[in-house]
Amino acid sequence: MTDPPFKIPRKPVPASSSTNDRASSARHDVLGTHNTQSSVSSSFSASPDHSDSSSALLQSSAQPSADVDSQDKPTVAYWNSFFLKRTSLLSLILVLMAMFVALQVLAVFSMRNRGLSTTVPTHHYLWTYGPTAVLVILSAWWRQIDYRTRQLMPWVELIRGPNPVEKTLLLDYISPLEITTFILAIQNRHWLVVASQVGFNLMKVMIVASTALFSLQPVDIARNSTSLATLDTFSGYSLNNASALSKIDFQPVYNSYWISSLGMDFPAGTTEKYAYQTFKPTYGNTTNITGTVDTFSGDMGCEIGSLANVTLLENSTYVEVTSSGCGDIKVDTSRPTSKKEPLSYVGALESVNCSNRVNEDDGGAGFFVFMSLWEISTQDSNDTYPPYNLQSAVALVCYPTYAIRRATVMLDSAESLKPISVEIHQGEDSRLLPGFSRGQFTAAADMAFVSAPDLAWNANATLPGPHNLDAFTFLAMQQEPNLALADMLRPDVLRRISGKTFGLVSAQLAHYNLLVRERNNLTGSVTTSRLRLLLMPLSLRIMQALLIILIVLAISLFNLTPRHVVCRDPGTVGAIALILAANPQVLWLLRDSGVYGLKDIKKLLSGHQFQSVATDRSFRTEAVPQTAEQLERHIPSSPQVKWWRPFVVTNMGKIVILIIPVLLITALELLLRRSRSNQGLGDAPKDGYLRYTWAYIPAAAMVTVQTVFAFLDAAVKTMEPYRIMHAGPSPAEKTIFDNPMNKSRVYALWDSVRLKQTPVFLTTLSMLVAPILIIAVSGLFTANILPRSSAFGVLQMGWFNETIDTADQAASFSSDPNSDYNYVNNTGLMLAAMVTTTDTPYPHYTYENLAFPQLQTVGRMKNAASLANSTTILSATLPAIRPRLNCIVIPKDKNLKLTVRKSQNSLASRLTIQLKTDACPIDSNDGYLLEQVDAPLRGSIGIILKQSLLNCDGFVHFFFGPISANTNSITGLECSPVADNVQVDATISLPDFRVLKTQVLDSIDAPTLLSLDKQPAVKLSSKMLNYFISMPWHKTSIQTQDQDVYDPFFQILVHGRTTPNSPAFDIEDITRIPKVIEAIDHLFGVIMAQIVVRLPIAEEAFPGPGSLSNGLTLLFDGNLTYTGTLNYNGIRLEQSHISTRFLQVSLGIMFLCALATYMQIDTRKLLTKNPTSIAAVASFLADSEFLVEKEGGGPRIPTGAEWMGVGELKKQGVFEGYMFSLGWWWKSQEDASMERWEARGFGIDAGQSMKI
Repeated sequence: MTDPPFKIPRKPVPASSSTNDRASSARHDVLGTHNTQSSVSSSFSASPDHSDSSSALLQSSAQPSADVDSQDKPTVAYWNSFFLKRTSLLSLILVLMAMFVALQVLAVFSMRNRGLSTTVPTHHYLWTYGPTAVLVILSAWWRQIDYRTRQLMPWVELIRGPNPVEKTLLLDYISPLEITTFILAIQNRHWLVVASQVGFNLMKVMIVASTALFSLQPVDIARNSTSLATLDTFSGYSLNNASALSKIDFQPVYNSYWISSLGMDFPAGTTEKYAYQTFKPTYGNTTNITGTVDTFSGDMGCEIGSLANVTLLENSTYVEVTSSGCGDIKVDTSRPTSKKEPLSYVGALESVNCSNRVNEDDGGAGFFVFMSLWEISTQDSNDTYPPYNLQSAVALVCYPTYAIRRATVMLDSAESLKPISVEIHQGEDSRLLPGFSRGQFTAAADMAFVSAPDLAWNANATLPGPHNLDAFTFLAMQQEPNLALADMLRPDVLRRISGKTFGLVSAQLAHYNLLVRERNNLTGSVTTSRLRLLLMPLSLRIMQALLIILIVLAISLFNLTPRHVVCRDPGTVGAIALILAANPQVLWLLRDSGVYGLKDIKKLLSGHQFQSVATDRSFRTEAVPQTAEQLERHIPSSPQVKWWRPFVVTNMGKIVILIIPVLLITALELLLRRSRSNQGLGDAPKDGYLRYTWAYIPAAAMVTVQTVFAFLDAAVKTMEPYRIMHAGPSPAEKTIFDNPMNKSRVYALWDSVRLKQTPVFLTTLSMLVAPILIIAVSGLFTANILPRSSAFGVLQMGWFNETIDTADQAASFSSDPNSDYNYVNNTGLMLAAMVTTTDTPYPHYTYENLAFPQLQTVGRMKNAASLANSTTILSATLPAIRPRLNCIVIPKDKNLKLTVRKSQNSLASRLTIQLKTDACPIDSNDGYLLEQVDAPLRGSIGIILKQSLLNCDGFVHFFFGPISANTNSITGLECSPVADNVQVDATISLPDFRVLKTQVLDSIDAPTLLSLDKQPAVKLSSKMLNYFISMPWHKTSIQTQDQDVYDPFFQILVHGRTTPNSPAFDIEDITRIPKVIEAIDHLFGVIMAQIVVRLPIAEEAFPGPGSLSNGLTLLFDGNLTYTGTLNYNGIRLEQSHISTRFLQVSLGIMFLCALATYMQIDTRKLLTKNPTSIAAVASFLADSEFLVEKEGGGPRIPTGAEWMGVGELKKQGVFEGYMFSLGWWWKSQEDASMERWEARGFGIDAGQSMKI
């Protein structure tokens, strides 16, 4: 083996007084033990041959040490990091368990209480920043555990050695990427490092998941024992006499038809089976309300009767039926009326009295339902009633009953009061209303059906086959879709649908005729919509799963972490120097290797295994040769110097580090401006996993930014002691005994100020700011319900019927009443009756006295249907038809004669109206329209002159006013119907196109919307009013002298929903005639709007002239697309201004810190290798003279110094006053005097190194 080279004196560096007695240089045999005696002359004489002693030393030290868990513990204390101590790990386990329990408690509380608390969006920083901040602190705790675990692992392998150099001196878990460290740890079976690495990275994932842990969402909250108020109550006295029964009109049956066939909503207080007391909360702003109230339900228990005789009479059908419950029944019912079809269906409901039930409380009252099919036997065109043969028949005998039951009723809101559910209280007895027996109920139900004659004809319904169905059987047909007439001949079907029909009509009958206004207090519950703080299930489950894994990992760390591994904190150069100086075998193997790279170091050490040996007075690292032949040390000749630099301090790394904050600051600013200008960044789903993306993705991005800057922080802190030594001689406190990586970041920041380590201060500051990124980003984006508006197009699909030549073409309605009636398909009349007498919403494309063309959306409509209580509203200017009347007051002259005479009824008088007008010339009665009506003695009257409806083309006459001794107070109007083309600012709900609000524009302000070959001219027929008032309205009977007498039109005018400011008093006041004319005009428009909207439509498919079946010609051509404003409540993703500024300021600070750091450090030609392994540090120390004996004898490092703490080392004066530097050193005095640059070494030593 070759002799060790000469050492040269280092250039003395001025230091404290303790260095004055220090020799300028010393020569020491690095292979000798601490008690080796050798002479060192000031003239640096040749060193004796130590090859034999070195071989003997290596061989004598090659005995493997005992395992760390089985060897005798020394009397001195082993070092262990605070974060790896049992108390620390146990505290960590308890904290993780507490977090898991807290999350579960919060989850249960949130589920039971539909959220954690009620809050407002402006407070969202509390529940977004808080959880993330807690986890950031916990992550910093685990980061120290992970760092210390990775740092300790080579020493664990040494104490368990001997082990190869790859697992000991060259094992580096500090500098590689975490994924590289993870893979290497698995390969080496270092489960301690695997556990710490997995835990640290799962902590990052949990931080990301925590950003979406809480969410503020609208939630329905129930409040029990809330004060409510019932508005009415059921009273049987309102229908227990003949006079009261006469007040029942067609409304219960017609309402049932409108609900079943025309899509009308159930009136408030009714469902398919029940009528109930209406109620409401005493305050608003509720989502739904629940109360226990009385309900009314009707039922007709039916049995199948046995037909004994069915005989067809001239005007009826005679039927004899036998049933067990009712006995023998004889009934006259309807007969077939059609003589054009071979088959005819007949259906009817008849009231009967059951002989077997006369002693029952209903007096034996019942119903007989008869359904039959007839086939014509012969057909003679002269036969008014041709003979028929009965093909099939079924009869039901039914026993109506009703019940008052208590039920829990839930309504959808305080405004609409639509029922959500009706739950009858089971087990509670039902009851009857006082004064209202089952028999009286049967009579009331019979009156309801009698008051609605010709329902099928009025509805102009198209049924498969000729039929003669009364109101009951026709309504029964509407109860089930796709029900054929032949199905009605099946007993089970007829019984089923009869029960449904009777229950539906009974509920409407009770609602309109049995409920009386009476306000009472009620205790119930309300549900209000509140913004509640909810735990999001995905984040919750992710965090709980991660906490379980982290608890398992923490327990593994608690059990796996060795307790007796190393004598001191091995994180500094000085610590490694003290440990290696106790037995300098490793230093001897690595002499002259300061310039070598790690690959060459590995070659140098590959023939040995290494171990740590601890005794009660020493802790030394030994090299154990694998074979005797490998004891020789082979040094590569003239190694090429390669300088090591981490990526983050290279030019490319600097660009990456500096550009990331700039890009993020710019992106945040652009997104914030877009969020402000567009009411958010975009629409956000209410539910689903997509809503987690705007929390997870930004959080993951900021975690990545923190990780990237952590690379810079680690690189700067790792190189800082070497940078200081490279800059010039510095004391041990700032160099060999300092490692900023070992310190917590808060302490590192403070210590960097004390030690004037500017780069460390800057990177530590950036890493202290980095957690703010993760905390602030948790509140960066929030999904809020905002009112939204955007441009939106609608397409007009057609226009109403229009005549080309109004002069000579037939009007829209011919003079034949039947053709007029069929022309509009009567649905318009039915709907006109519905909208004028009920509170149901106006049908599609109509609103009050306006009719709109059919529309279709253009493009995709914003979807707000998923939001509670949310409606999508379109505001647009659209064309419309406004039916109205041009009215003039008829002068009281010779052309108008009004006379009042007493009638046979002492309470009434007889009003005779004679009118001659050029608008309606007739040949009879000397050209006068003549009409007589009953009038009260001292009340008011309001009628439409029926003779004008029958004889006048395009005119209608109204008479109204109070009756007195003379007729001067009665006013007559002559009106002509017109249909104005108007432009309307309309508010429409989508997608059902219900018009909610309108504002007719003046002609000056109205835009030109239509571009047609000819302005549409819709002609209206006043005859439609005849059909309207001829419907089965309730007829007013004069009961008192002061009673007002109104025909159906004026009844609606005074008592209906459509007339603002009821004109009842205006009719009686002759000075307020203009108000009455305005009300008449408005009501006429409401009625006719329902008819106009159902006129034949010119569709877009026929842009040119087209022809209808009745010969009318249509024109339709032009631009049909209108742009409006779509208003809707949308969930919008908003960017927080405060969080944005926090992020931008934090990123700006990190950018400035990185920029200043790069300006402070120069890492070029600083280190020849990565210094994060034991071998790398040892190679820099191998040729150091501060580890040899003092001049004149005696060790520089006292025995057992490796066990000493920093304070004890100072007391012993170890390295006291020494100044250390990193650089090039001459190997001998001769090399120094000759300045042989090739004979220089690179490393750390006391003194001033050379600068090249």
